Amino acid sequence: MQWKARCAVSLVVLVVTATGQAQNVTGLGKWFDKEIASRVSISGYRRVAYHTKTVTGDRDAFGITEYGGQGLNSFTDFGQVRITGTKVLGALSFDLNIQDSRFQDPQANRVSVDVDKGPWTVNLGDIRGSLASQNRFARFEKTLTGGQVGYKTKNFEARAIYSEVRGEPRTISVQGNNTAGPYFLQSSQIVRGSEEILVDGVKQEFGKDYTMDYDLGSVSFVNKVTFEGRIISPTSTIVATYEVLGFNGSKGTVQGTALSYQMGKAGRVGLTAMRQKQGGTARDSTFQQQFLGPIAAGSALILRYEPQDILKVRVFIGSVLQSLGAGYTFNTINKSILILLREVPTGTILTVTYTPKAVNTVQGDREVLGLDYRLPLGNRGNITYSHAIGRLSNTTQPKSGTAQGLDLTYATGKVALTGSIQNVPSDYVSIETVGFERNQKSSRFGLQVTPSERFDYGINQQNSSISTLGSNNTSVSSRFTQIGSYVNFKPKGKGLPWQLSQTRTASKGPSNDSTVDTTSFGTSGKRGRSDWRLDLSNQFANGITTIDNSTSKRKLNLQTLAYRLNYQASEALRLDFNSSLSRVATSDKSSIGRDLMIAANFRPNDKLTVRAEIADSDAGQLATLGFANGSGFGYGGNGFSGGVDEPSFNSASNARTANINASWTANDKLSLNGNVTYYRSSGGVSSNTESVGFGLGANWAVNDYTDIDALIDTSSTTFVGSDLRSAASTLSLYLSTTPKGPWSFRGGVNLLLTTGNSQFNQDSFAYEAALNYRLARRHNLSFSMDNGRLTGFLPQNTRNMALTYQYQIWRSLALNIGYRAIDVVNRDRSITSGAYSSRGFDFELEFNFGR
Repeated sequence: MQWKARCAVSLVVLVVTATGQAQNVTGLGKWFDKEIASRVSISGYRRVAYHTKTVTGDRDAFGITEYGGQGLNSFTDFGQVRITGTKVLGALSFDLNIQDSRFQDPQANRVSVDVDKGPWTVNLGDIRGSLASQNRFARFEKTLTGGQVGYKTKNFEARAIYSEVRGEPRTISVQGNNTAGPYFLQSSQIVRGSEEILVDGVKQEFGKDYTMDYDLGSVSFVNKVTFEGRIISPTSTIVATYEVLGFNGSKGTVQGTALSYQMGKAGRVGLTAMRQKQGGTARDSTFQQQFLGPIAAGSALILRYEPQDILKVRVFIGSVLQSLGAGYTFNTINKSILILLREVPTGTILTVTYTPKAVNTVQGDREVLGLDYRLPLGNRGNITYSHAIGRLSNTTQPKSGTAQGLDLTYATGKVALTGSIQNVPSDYVSIETVGFERNQKSSRFGLQVTPSERFDYGINQQNSSISTLGSNNTSVSSRFTQIGSYVNFKPKGKGLPWQLSQTRTASKGPSNDSTVDTTSFGTSGKRGRSDWRLDLSNQFANGITTIDNSTSKRKLNLQTLAYRLNYQASEALRLDFNSSLSRVATSDKSSIGRDLMIAANFRPNDKLTVRAEIADSDAGQLATLGFANGSGFGYGGNGFSGGVDEPSFNSASNARTANINASWTANDKLSLNGNVTYYRSSGGVSSNTESVGFGLGANWAVNDYTDIDALIDTSSTTFVGSDLRSAASTLSLYLSTTPKGPWSFRGGVNLLLTTGNSQFNQDSFAYEAALNYRLARRHNLSFSMDNGRLTGFLPQNTRNMALTYQYQIWRSLALNIGYRAIDVVNRDRSITSGAYSSRGFDFELEFNFGR
């Protein structure tokens, strides 16, 4: 919900009306309501407090687990507030989002102000900066913290940028592994929307061709809504360019100007100048990340940054410090994945404190000066010439070079033609940005013919000669060629549409040659209540491959079949079936990869909803073969942006899941929900566990002012390839009542029981209660307490009590004055860490918007 600024206007109107000027104020209020209040919204909460407390015992544990991770601070400030405005006064838009809560997203903090008035545009704060340049070698698009100004008339356009850079561009090439993913890009905290994903040189579309996990840094070629994804074969190369959120590294700045002038039939001329400056010395700082239980043993937790040193990572479950190898471990390949070896009870906070690996935002000082000219060919196309000079300094290997390119687009009647040639030498550099051109000499050609509404066909071809600077500034050359043709058919009547394509890629590198021939056929149809799609592809490849650590030149053959069926059996029942099957064969070895999903959605009425789903995914062992088809040539640090030096990784993966989820609203007072789940995963970048779980929840509105919530959940986990077993059962029961009168109450209990053969099993019993008494219209008095008892591994007793007086200053603003006592006691006297005691007063201002 959003709180409108209208309430402030109403207050002013009431005050002025008392002085006899109601008519004018009413008009002002209506204007304010229409022009400002209706376009501005505020939501969120914030708590700013001063604490007078004494702390004894383990002060570090107290600081991490209390007061939102700010326990040792005298002043605390956490929460989330967002203020947005759209076209206020017809020109001003803004977005202010400030958060400092336990489970914050580091990319969500932003402040931006946009002005769009007449020919002027101004963007300030956290923005996505870009220059209005048509020069393919002097383009700029980057996540910034600063400002840009634009001016545009009928014939003239100008834009200027000056800003600090928030993210570092990176590039990585990853081979397919016979699955839809996920493919890990060796970087966590990828800036949202900054990525450009290519598969064998073809740009992919977000949401249609792939999805991203920006926190972990992975890409999956499957749409999780429609499941219309595709597997990426071992002969295919994924090239990803993206920005990584800067942390602990030196910051940098960028500035640039782009001018263009439209001369009518004489064409359009543009001038671009950009400069990037490297920042100061980097320094290390720690980062804290928190997760809320329940979390099952064996769960993979994604850290927002890769730790600089895993031996210095500190993990707390509640106030109990865990040890590496006992309470948690890390994925052997991706250190951003923390594997939990113990249960985390419901409502318990798991805290991870670590020093993230440094990420610089720029590399070296760079300057680019570009000139471009576009000549129109009537109304049928244009020719564009791009020229740019780039220089790199303030580095151990300074260099400079000149890039040139020519692009053609032309369409007449039923024929469309595209073409380009470019020469980008290996010593040319540009401002670090996403969507760059790599260093190469290349030519491209494309022809599309549409003889009728039923048919279209075409051919495309490209040649590239990539020259990179190796050690001692020696030049290393590679060649890449791709030629393809396609035919599409759309029938007028009841026939089936189909698409047929044939592509050959050939590469020649310093140490190997390869060729890949791909034939693809697809068709789809609808009949009655069902719609379906079928895709077939066949590949013949010849090149250097690595199998079982043995590298030699081999012939490969890959066949893939993908089929999707959706059937609406009735208004209440929908069935979905998605599958793909692929076969990889080389020499005397072969392997089958598969993806299968069957789901049923049943909703006979508004009261009952049931979804059942089973899925099976297996990449096949040969998916780990390495095959260089050449589409990754020219990347990895020698292009305009910095490459990822760490080796990429992929591996065969296997996952099987089955689950049933149901919710039932019996009547206005009672609702139930339940689930049964099975999950098994194995592979180099998964948790390698098998889990079975069951859950049942209920909400019962006893009367108009009393609610009861109950939950029972149980799970059993085994570790693949290990004798370790873990099982946990959680039971919770809560009651809340707000009867007429001054009193209100909420209380509940939570029980966790664990079994298995682990020495780290731990049971817990906790209860909490909160009693509130309304003294007067703006005055409230509340008492709250929660006690807990841990048995088994690292036994503890926890007692927490608070007495608070609240005064509601105005609507969403309240003053809280309270006394709080906290005791965490180790029941094992040989353990000294994790125990503390605190007494003190809290003076707090609380803002709640959108209530």
